[in-house]
Amino acid sequence: MEPLKASRMTEQFKRTFDPASINKLGKTTLLCRREREVTPYRLVLTLIEAFATETLETIADIHRTFNALCGKHIQYKPFHNQL
Repeated sequence: MEPLKASRMTEQFKRTFDPASINKLGKTTLLCRREREVTPYRLVLTLIEAFATETLETIADIHRTFNALCGKHIQYKPFHNQL
C-alpha cells in the first residue's frame, strides 16, 4: 500500500472512531441516555473486536470481551441492560 493511501486511511479511521463523536451519536440516537462504564465508544470497540476475533455464541462472550478490553469488571446484568 502506498504511504499516501495509508495516511488517508489512518486519518479516516481516526475520524470515524473518535470517542467524542461516537458517544455523541449514541446519545442522539438514544442508544445511551447516561454514560456509565459502558459508553457507546467502548461498546462499539468491543463489538468490533468480539465479532472480528471470536466465534460468539452468547452475550456473555461479548461481556467477557468488554471486561478484557476495558480492564474493568462490569457485572453481567448492567452490561446486558446497557446492550
